Amino acid sequence: MGKSSIKFIVIFMLALGTACDDFIPDPIEPRLPFFGGLGRNEAGAILNDHFFINNPTPGFLARGSQLPQYFRINSDSLSLDFELRTRDFIQYRNIQIQLHGLNPDDWTAMIQGFGKQFQIADPRISIKVFNRFDFQEENAFTGINSVPGQVTMKILPDERFVYGTFGFDVKNELGEKIQVRMGRFDYQFTDY
Repeated sequence: MGKSSIKFIVIFMLALGTACDDFIPDPIEPRLPFFGGLGRNEAGAILNDHFFINNPTPGFLARGSQLPQYFRINSDSLSLDFELRTRDFIQYRNIQIQLHGLNPDDWTAMIQGFGKQFQIADPRISIKVFNRFDFQEENAFTGINSVPGQVTMKILPDERFVYGTFGFDVKNELGEKIQVRMGRFDYQFTDY
């Protein structure tokens, strides 16, 4: 390879690096599932500094351990439900994210580009985190609208994949709080 080829590669890499300054990629965390539109039926997040996942099998062996998500494109609502656990199987949590009052612009934004970001302060969003084995409503943790948080969602309708990221704080009726950080999900979806 000549000096001119090396110069071209260096200039190309510099130009590529400066052209992407506005894009901030999702941080890579090897203890959480990969986020990226592969339809692996997996999710994960850090809840109060503990890593929660749902996929006990390595990604190259099989799809995730959960069923696909169910929703209808262009409906007025969308609900996602993730069953997560710590790697040692001691703690279990379900995370439910519900979007209400969706309009065609919301669906278009979720399908195009990098997807759509929803702020937790938006009254159309409801968040619930609860222990998988505790069905008492007073022990459920719900979203705190005054705390910044977001859900980002991207839909690939032809592949039937939905993926994205989330992060927020939730609290229960006793005032106990859970911080949900670096959440990500990557699922197949089915129309119902």
